[in-house]
Amino acid sequence: MGNTQSTPLVSIILPFYNAGKYLGECLDSVVAQSFKEWELIAVDDHSSDDSMDIVHSFSRSSRTIKIVSNPGQGIVDALNHGIEHSQGSLIARIDADDIMTENRLSLQVGHIRENPHIGMVASLVNHFPPALEKKRKGYALYVDWTNRLLTQEDHFFNRFVDSPVAHPSVMFRRELIDLHGSYKNGPFPEDYELWLRWMEGGVKIEKSPEVLLHWRDRPNRLSRTSKDYSSLAFQKIKAKYLKRFLDDFTKLDSRKLLCWGTGRVARKFYSLWEEYEVPISAFIEVDQKKIGGQVGGIPIISHLDIPKKEQCFVLILTGARDARTQITQFLEQRGHRLGDDFIPLA
Repeated sequence: MGNTQSTPLVSIILPFYNAGKYLGECLDSVVAQSFKEWELIAVDDHSSDDSMDIVHSFSRSSRTIKIVSNPGQGIVDALNHGIEHSQGSLIARIDADDIMTENRLSLQVGHIRENPHIGMVASLVNHFPPALEKKRKGYALYVDWTNRLLTQEDHFFNRFVDSPVAHPSVMFRRELIDLHGSYKNGPFPEDYELWLRWMEGGVKIEKSPEVLLHWRDRPNRLSRTSKDYSSLAFQKIKAKYLKRFLDDFTKLDSRKLLCWGTGRVARKFYSLWEEYEVPISAFIEVDQKKIGGQVGGIPIISHLDIPKKEQCFVLILTGARDARTQITQFLEQRGHRLGDDFIPLA
């Protein structure tokens, strides 16, 4: 991917649906950007509130704001339609209830131009309002986790844990659409499927190490209400791309596939993998009460009996971050390398 010296045009894709309560604040943050070479493609997804009036009030004073209507239905059709109407060599995302920091575009454009091997750059995000309610703690934990992933290796090796970036924080090269395809409709989170597909194709992702997006949490956000963002939907799309990864991982030809963990996460993945015929040789446990037992007819062995790295590849199947860290440290102490000899899942 080449690096050009001319100032690129950034196309900001903003789908909106009945977002009048927050849209003005979002648009204020767009027009206040210190980087001026941008256009905003605002895609109305059949709103019935005052959202269109709000966008029109901004577009009348800015020729860089274009308003289009979604000819389809839903977020995927809106995103793809917005991209089709954009002109920029860089595509940035924002949702109608989120807020950019003033230097977001400037820093992300600088990051992607200074790193020509990078296809997409995201940023750290601030999750707001504060996660005080019990139902919001999951998002707060997720934000804390994704904000720790900065390098391309961080994103690649953790891609089967969860979506490694917050969708509204990303900026990517337009050419990726032509090379690897755009958003797809299906029973899965459209952004996570896209990141998995792009990383499978060799796209490298990094984060700018600053908070450049204030990511609003609210009870009726799509990721809370749509079955396409359910835990099962995430697990199914992980299972699909993990199977493809394992099929292409030539080192597995002579190594046994081992799964560390027999808890809820492990059993859920195992039930999905039966469909894909993933060749699991054994499950690994530290609990002496479980060692010697079976999961679906597959034996459970002690972590002390793990073969040498040349003889096995380990999938860490636990949802607890502390447990994943401890298992990673144990494997690395035995000479196993992340990515080459094991990867985490959740």
